[in-house]
Amino acid sequence: MISLLYVVLAVLGLSVLIFFHELGHYYMARRVGMRVETFSIGFGKPIYSWERKGVKWQIGWLPFGGFVKIAGQDGDESKDPYEIPDGFFGKGPLDRIKVAFMG
Repeated sequence: MISLLYVVLAVLGLSVLIFFHELGHYYMARRVGMRVETFSIGFGKPIYSWERKGVKWQIGWLPFGGFVKIAGQDGDESKDPYEIPDGFFGKGPLDRIKVAFMG
């Protein structure tokens, strides 16, 4: 019973660390003018999601990760990612480096 408690606490602790890591990417992306489409803690199908200020926030069922999806990062073949002005590749290299290192 105690070891199950330790596993649950470890997963919760890891999830908190991941949240702050992804929040760094999110914060800097918004600060440099990139459009954030999705902020997710956990992978897989969302167990809970909501939308606020144009961003889809979600909690995935597998709590060992997370991601911030910025416009232009999905690899859509119909549009050149460099042509999306508020997308990841629509900003300069320094802004992209800031977003990458802020996490």
